[in-house]
Amino acid sequence: MERATSAVKLKVAALELFERDVRLRMPFRFGVVTLTESPQAFVRARIRTEDGREAEGAAAELLAPKWFDKNPALSNEDNYEQLRASLRSACERYLAHGMQTPWRHSSPGKGLVENYGPALVDRAVLDALLRALGISFYKAIQQNIVGAEPFEGIDLPTVFAGLKPVWRIAARHTVGLVDPITASDIRTALHPSTTGFTRIPIRLVWGTNCYGQTLGETWCDCGAKATAGARYVNFYPTSWGNFIDAWNTGTVSFNDAVANADTAAVRTVVQTFIAVVDAKKEKNKPGGFNGCPLGSFVTGDGPCAREYFVPHWLAADEWQAVVSGKDNMNYSSYMARSGDTFMTKHSVPSWT
Repeated sequence: MERATSAVKLKVAALELFERDVRLRMPFRFGVVTLTESPQAFVRARIRTEDGREAEGAAAELLAPKWFDKNPALSNEDNYEQLRASLRSACERYLAHGMQTPWRHSSPGKGLVENYGPALVDRAVLDALLRALGISFYKAIQQNIVGAEPFEGIDLPTVFAGLKPVWRIAARHTVGLVDPITASDIRTALHPSTTGFTRIPIRLVWGTNCYGQTLGETWCDCGAKATAGARYVNFYPTSWGNFIDAWNTGTVSFNDAVANADTAAVRTVVQTFIAVVDAKKEKNKPGGFNGCPLGSFVTGDGPCAREYFVPHWLAADEWQAVVSGKDNMNYSSYMARSGDTFMTKHSVPSWT
């Protein structure tokens, strides 16, 4: 395969740093932190290419505490200052460089904190270059405008030259450990007054969250062609992998891909963890679970099963009294479907 040889050299003429305070729409929890507000760092870069063209670009990122350095001894302000120092250091290095390719300008460090500054400056510089040349990010990478070189045994120029555009991507929403997603949230975020569309072209929604079935009708009203979500608590979120493998064949219906995702192998791993690890951890904690008799497990049909699952996992009215603990897990995790469940990946939906 022929390599692109159109790398552009540039000089970083100026770098400016700004901040603004951001309050999150809802608390976002990760690890030991529940984030409600954070400064957001901005970098504005001005570059000059070898042939004299000049342009400005920008990039922004939260100065998220405990995201890059999880040391509990450090305060949020300590974390902010770590990232600010990383940015200042990166700016000094980039401004000291002469005329060279973006790849050569990039100066990554070894740790997450050390790489925060270089990563943000890289993005601002690349944004400026794309504006100077009037090309897309895809074209810049595919033609290796950035001047990438072989890296750790990977011939990046050849890899980049073989890139092809795709006509669709999978959108991923990162959900914090305390984030609610309600029908009202979805309808507000996807309202025509916000999006400009009466129906959003969403092919399918698979919910790994608990109580996902409660959002199925809402997703369909907003434009989704098919949805799947758990009845109650979803004990088997890892069944997603089986679903996507079946769906990607292109010939398996949405209904069958969902149904076949819930395998004995997926269930057994979680059921074993519940019976052997989590139940033992919860034994004798405040709340009334005293453990199971010798030879019995919470996944069985003895009284200790309900004692463990209610209310630790399930509400009293969600518990199925005549079946075992593992059957309750299966019933709770059942993926209810809405919409066009006969659709396949190769179907051509319409949102008119």
